[in-house]
Amino acid sequence: MNCGKNPELRKKEKPRKWLQRWLGRQDSNLRMLESKSEPKFRDLKALADILVRNPSKRTTNKPHNRAGQISIAERIGSRAAHSNNFDALRLIASLLVVFSHVFSLTGRHEPTLIGSHHSLGNLGVLIFFSISGYLVSASWAEDPHAGRFLARRALRLLPGAIVAVAAMYAFLSLLGLAGGPPENTVFNPFHLQAFQGNVNHLFNGPLWTLPFEAFCYLILMTIGLIVRKPGLYMAAIFLCAWEIHGEVARGAFLVYFGLFFCAGALVFHFPALRSPRSLCVLFVSGAYLCSGGQTITGLALIVPAATIAIGLQSWPVLRDCAMFGDLSYGIYVYAWPVQQLLIHWLGKDSNYLVLVTPCLAVTLLLAALSWKFVEAPALSLKPGRSVTCQSSSPRDLAEQSAQTS
Repeated sequence: MNCGKNPELRKKEKPRKWLQRWLGRQDSNLRMLESKSEPKFRDLKALADILVRNPSKRTTNKPHNRAGQISIAERIGSRAAHSNNFDALRLIASLLVVFSHVFSLTGRHEPTLIGSHHSLGNLGVLIFFSISGYLVSASWAEDPHAGRFLARRALRLLPGAIVAVAAMYAFLSLLGLAGGPPENTVFNPFHLQAFQGNVNHLFNGPLWTLPFEAFCYLILMTIGLIVRKPGLYMAAIFLCAWEIHGEVARGAFLVYFGLFFCAGALVFHFPALRSPRSLCVLFVSGAYLCSGGQTITGLALIVPAATIAIGLQSWPVLRDCAMFGDLSYGIYVYAWPVQQLLIHWLGKDSNYLVLVTPCLAVTLLLAALSWKFVEAPALSLKPGRSVTCQSSSPRDLAEQSAQTS
């Protein structure tokens, strides 16, 4: 049929012709911007090419083309998903844990942030839970399917941790440094003993926080199966539990970490909480509570909102921290055994820099190998989302894709 004689087809062709003319006029400028490595303009050019050359790509949900390669649209989504500071914040949080543990593993007092119980390592863990609450809530909001949700969370947490425990325990067994669980206890990978001559005998201490994160996932999913905005109801439950038991039972770590997870979820459900005015109010309120002795409640007002507000930005250096992959989880699960091994060889009285420098080098290498050969392949197995599932906004979709922890 002659499209020039059909008004409907002529209307459909008009936007494509306009884009072609616009691209012709701007082609030289776009090439110049591409040469300067400006990601947003490269993405704009690719998106315009998709709309002009094949409008059907706008409605397809297939991530691969006929040749089995990742499509341009998928690459656009991938780049946009990581044009934020979340990867950098996770990396900083993991490094805070590493730097803080060097003190505790050598019998020294850890540097504290506020009071005597909030070390730099503790701050790193709270940042992890805050980011997790925000991004996992976004993931559930986009695809509230229990099976797919659990599969994604399991593929993120389990493969890296299992391989780290198995590999490091086998290596330490060859060196004769590995022990077993404490006497009269059931076998538990979180309580494995090693390094009998060191100050601390735990094989991999940071692993103890992973079950609490998994419990937060399960609670969020369970509430989400009943109501919309599960983070709101979860926050109410945890806040009540904390006011009743938290200040009395210092061992209520699920409630403690859950407060920060819920605070991150609340920031997702109520974006106004990350506005400059809200951040100022939360900071002043949190500082007042901290000065009055309620440091945990005060930090729960400050840390999650500030972390997410910074994470949503796209700063030149921080947004490029994931160019070699997300190393934060690998650092978190490998640093402790490496530190213990160095302390065993060099002695607990060694200089701080002598212990930290080789620890960082070896841990970063192990984290990079873990990402390339364990974590990234596992994440590639994550189930796709339903075609009918839609996120609340394009920006939230990009933020959800950034979740790799």
